[in-house]
Amino acid sequence: GVLAFEGSLGGFGAFPHGGEPRVVWAGLAAGAVQAGALAESLRRALRRGGITFDAKPFKAHITVAYARRDLGREGLRKAGESFMEFLKARGREGAAPGRGGAQKGEGRFFFKEAVLMQSDLGPGGSVFTPLCRAPLGGG
Repeated sequence: GVLAFEGSLGGFGAFPHGGEPRVVWAGLAAGAVQAGALAESLRRALRRGGITFDAKPFKAHITVAYARRDLGREGLRKAGESFMEFLKARGREGAAPGRGGAQKGEGRFFFKEAVLMQSDLGPGGSVFTPLCRAPLGGG
């Protein structure tokens, strides 16, 4: 099984990068490699079970905020510019989730459990439902 592991926050950024961001994230400095291995292990098990899942490449990150739907393209662009200026002024922009950033080592925490979540987009935003919980070894 996969062992529990320590993580810490790394850089901050947005998806998509630049222009009209929809999601603000905090990347992992410590723990990104272990989180990636855990994700790949889970994906192999889901494939073996014939269970469909989001197959986008895994990026170790914690979602901090979603953009409001009513902002429109111009509002998103302005929000994105403001957010990127805020990060650059503090030297905290990360290159990509899972690669850390300028402020490595902040906010240490432990991953002791894996939770398989279902995400359904509704009129009020996403609804997340835990489907399965699995403790990590040694935690």
